[in-house]
Amino acid sequence: MRCGIAVWLYVEEGKPLPQLVREFADLGFDAISFRCETILDVDSAAREELAAVMDERDLTATVHTHCGVTDEGLNAVVGLFADRLYSITLDADHVDDSRGKFWDGPATAAVLARVERTTRGTPVLFGAEDFPRDALALGHYRDDLAPLLNCPRYGILVDIGHMNLHLRSKQYYRGVTPEEYFGRLPLPLIELHLHDNDGTKDQHQYFGMGNNDFAAVARAGRAIGFDGVATIEAVPRWCDLTPDEAMPHAKASLDTWRTLWEA
Repeated sequence: MRCGIAVWLYVEEGKPLPQLVREFADLGFDAISFRCETILDVDSAAREELAAVMDERDLTATVHTHCGVTDEGLNAVVGLFADRLYSITLDADHVDDSRGKFWDGPATAAVLARVERTTRGTPVLFGAEDFPRDALALGHYRDDLAPLLNCPRYGILVDIGHMNLHLRSKQYYRGVTPEEYFGRLPLPLIELHLHDNDGTKDQHQYFGMGNNDFAAVARAGRAIGFDGVATIEAVPRWCDLTPDEAMPHAKASLDTWRTLWEA
């Protein structure tokens, strides 16, 4: 398992992206998660330097995006990171009607299909965050996802902060443990997003700021043989921290996770 950081949350004026990646590598991270927009926003010289840094530090790249991602963005990250690109994941779209809020299966599946075509012939994994979460959800969206289900590179990203909300606040998950939550996943687990909260709202905090049971999460991951990328996705500004002030918290969360994983 490699441990990553959502680098786009730390981008600030005056600090070049390659420098930021070096700083996280110095802290012990061996994977970096990017947004397509983060790459498109830097010039060709910075992209070349970034690719060199990834090679020098032997860093794995993951990309997390959204259903509005452009072909330009997808092609940019695939071309830049090449063999260092482990996965492309995205936030699934939602749709609202008089019954409430649902996943937009057709729209999400269409973007996943574009990602599959863009990465065809490579080992790059792809999937959506928290979609579909279990066999019930897969059954509901199976017609939309059917063209993808036979692709061995298709999987799911599980957001652990969201899981904490589900387990503590949703009737459907009452009494479910992290191990059982992972055991219900209908697709291979390719990446984790790690962050903390108090179980009532999505706060994207660092480890120890909320009540997420990361020890149980680590046990759950080991139980299913997870060997992907675990990415810390705490948001500095949501924790009233500047990116520089948040660096020690990112390091502490990384160290805590590695200790729990190896326990």
